[in-house]
Amino acid sequence: MQKVQHLRLAIQDDGYQRFFVELRNPEIVFKNCGSREWRDLFEEMLGIEYDAENGPLWQARVTRMGREDEASCQIVNGCVNHGYVLLIGFHHSITDGTSNAKFCTILLKIVNALLTTGSVPEGDEVTLAPSMWDLTSPEHMQKFRVYDPRDLLSLAKDCYNYGFNERSQYLRRFPPPKNMFHSEIRSGIVTAELTTEITTELIRACKRKGVTVSGAFTAAAGIAIYNLITRPEGPTPALPKGKRKFGINHAVNLRRYFDKSNQDACGCYFNFFDDHVTCDENSLARFWEVAHEATISIHQNVDNARGLKKQRNLDFIFNYLYPSDWYCSWRRRRALHSANSEFSTSNLGAVDKMFNGVGTPVETIKMFRSTAMHYLPSLFTWFFQTFRGRFTGLLEFFTNFVTRQQAQDYIDETMRVLIAGIDLARLPSSTELMTSEVIAR
Repeated sequence: MQKVQHLRLAIQDDGYQRFFVELRNPEIVFKNCGSREWRDLFEEMLGIEYDAENGPLWQARVTRMGREDEASCQIVNGCVNHGYVLLIGFHHSITDGTSNAKFCTILLKIVNALLTTGSVPEGDEVTLAPSMWDLTSPEHMQKFRVYDPRDLLSLAKDCYNYGFNERSQYLRRFPPPKNMFHSEIRSGIVTAELTTEITTELIRACKRKGVTVSGAFTAAAGIAIYNLITRPEGPTPALPKGKRKFGINHAVNLRRYFDKSNQDACGCYFNFFDDHVTCDENSLARFWEVAHEATISIHQNVDNARGLKKQRNLDFIFNYLYPSDWYCSWRRRRALHSANSEFSTSNLGAVDKMFNGVGTPVETIKMFRSTAMHYLPSLFTWFFQTFRGRFTGLLEFFTNFVTRQQAQDYIDETMRVLIAGIDLARLPSSTELMTSEVIAR
C-alpha cells in the first residue's frame, strides 16, 4: 500500500462531483481461504460491492492450488514446491488491465525481496494519474471535438442500447433459464488454455495471414456462436442457416490516444466500441478471411478513436440521463433478458512485456483476469492474453442469460474453431498453389 497510491484511496461525493481522497487509516482486506476451489472464489469476488466512500477499493484472497492445477504447473514450470492462487479484486475506478500488470510486478518484487533480504526494495512507487481528457493528445482530442451527424446518431444509439436492448440471436435459439427470471444477475466464469506449442502456432499463423490475434479470436468466437445456434441439438428449433451478422464489442486501451509521455499512466483508461462479425455455414472453411475482415474492422475503429467517442457518449448518458450507480444497480438487480451484443472481447496482448511473472523464490505461473460487466448489453465477455508462452482465455457469462453448461459449450466450441483455423493455416493458399505451379513450369 505504501508503494501504490491506488490502494490507499476512497471516493467522496460533494453533491456536484466525485473525487478521490487518501484514507487516513488505510486497511487491507485479506483472507486465507484454505483449499477452496479458486474459480468459486473468483466468482464470489466478481460479486463484491465496494464501500467506495470509506474504502478500501480493493480486496485479496489466497487459496491452496488444487492437485490438478498444481500438477499442470509442475509440467510447465518444472519445480513447483507449493502451489497457491492469489486473487486480487479492484474497484474499476482505480485500475485496469495495464495498471494491474504494473501492480503485480511491484507486488512480486516486494514478496521476493522480503523472503530473501527481509527488506522492501526502494523505488517503484505508483500514483494515480490525472483524468483521461487531461492525458489525451491534441491530435486525438480534435477527432471528436466537432460533432457530425454520424456522431449524433451514435449518441442516440447508445442512449437506446443502454436502456432498451433487443433479443439477441443466441437468446432466440437458447431462451434464458426460466428459474432465473427473478434472480439477481451474477457473473460466472469458465476458462481455457492453449499449450505453448499451439500458442506459438497461433501467433505464427496470424503473422503469416496478416491478421491480429484479436482478429483471429473474434472470428473463432463469432463462428462458434453461429455453429451453436444453427446446429440441430438444443431445446428449441435451430435457427436457419445463412449469413448472420452478430453485434459485438471490443475493449480498447485508451492510452494509445495519450501523448507518449503519458502512456504508462496508472488508472482506469479503457472503453468498448461497437462492432460486428458476419458468419455463415462456410465461415470455418474461410476462417482466415473472416479473421482478416475482423482485423480490418478493429483497426479502423481504433484509428477513428471510436473508444474515445464511446466514452464521450457514456459521459453524456450518465451525467445527464441517469446516474451510473443507478444504471449498474438496475442492470444487476433486475433479471434482464435482452442484449444487442452477443459477446465482448478484451485482449491484454503479451502480458510478459508488462509483467513476466519471473522471480525467486516466488514466481507466477499462470494468470486469468475478468471484470464484472453487468452493465454491458452483452451475453458473454471474453478476456484473453498470452502469458509465459501460453494463450489463456476466460469467458465471463451472466446467470440471467445462460447456464454454466451453455458457457462451457461456447468456450469449448470457440477453442475448437480456433485450433481448426490454425490447422487450416498449415495448408497452402490458392495463391501459393498458383505460384508453386508457375515455378514448377
